[in-house]
Amino acid sequence: MDKTRVAKEIEMFQRFSQKSKIGEHSIELLAEDAFVVRQLVAEQSTSEQELRALAKRDISLGLVALTHGNEVAGISILNEVLKLIESQKINLSFSVAFMLGDVPAARSGLRFMESDLNRSFGIQTSSTPAEFRAKCLEEIYLRTEFLIDFHQTQGPSLSAFFISRFELHSLDTFRRLLPACPAVTYSGGSFSEHGMTTLNFHLNNGGHGFGMELGEKGFDERQIALGVNMILDALNTGVHLQKRRFDQAIQTLDDQIYGFTGAVISKTGNFKLRPGFSNLTLIEKGQLIGQIDGEDLFLEEDVRLLFPKYLREGESGAPGTEVVRLLTSVSLQTLCEWSRK
Repeated sequence: MDKTRVAKEIEMFQRFSQKSKIGEHSIELLAEDAFVVRQLVAEQSTSEQELRALAKRDISLGLVALTHGNEVAGISILNEVLKLIESQKINLSFSVAFMLGDVPAARSGLRFMESDLNRSFGIQTSSTPAEFRAKCLEEIYLRTEFLIDFHQTQGPSLSAFFISRFELHSLDTFRRLLPACPAVTYSGGSFSEHGMTTLNFHLNNGGHGFGMELGEKGFDERQIALGVNMILDALNTGVHLQKRRFDQAIQTLDDQIYGFTGAVISKTGNFKLRPGFSNLTLIEKGQLIGQIDGEDLFLEEDVRLLFPKYLREGESGAPGTEVVRLLTSVSLQTLCEWSRK
């Protein structure tokens, strides 16, 4: 990872946070490495839908980067949007919060340090810096209507994709912003056994939003451009505040929606996937995907792969390691059932 660029991007973000105004917009410091840019009063929309949203929460859109420290494209996205606001190429009609997650891990080039910020939300007591940071961010999330959390995958991905628990307005918003991008979603429960993610905490507390996996970690300019353009579309249209009728929203979700069907777990930590798998790779029934605990593993149905793990040379896995998650298509009927729960 380019630590020099990481440091420069963090410094740029912090300079923005220290300003009294960005362009013609006032800012409010919310916490360290977190601030909100306020809309111009003269430009403020008074649509009934926006007024309802703003009456509930005073921050309409929240943007989060560096929830994992080595997933760095998100901070470039936030800085690029801030530069456009500063140059007055964007005039906001609603308030937008800009937040960084695990800055110490980012400076060190690590995914996380003592504990994973994205498994630290909603816990009762805090004992590590990441858990204290989660408590700080929670207060901001509770003020935020719609949240977008930028992530990157540890290995290659076929495309950017949505990843969050299913909530119709959140997924509909993503699909309206990026209609060609796939989505990975699930109903109820938690993505992890070790604590709440950013989005699970936000959804559990009545907010809306999604996690966006941009692609393989690093400063990929195509990923950055995709994220910036998505935010610009949101800022120009206010689509995140526009809840559509059930029948309109559900019809946008008729393809490329995937849910968990299982996971491959190594009991011994001895595993080796076939080389070359990317996130969302389609594997056909009966295909060999690798050796797990000394045995060949053939899949019993057509699936797509999520977060395949490859050991570096000389590295050994831990017993109980999740080697890869398995995805299958989610039908429109299933999404309708999830919506009505």
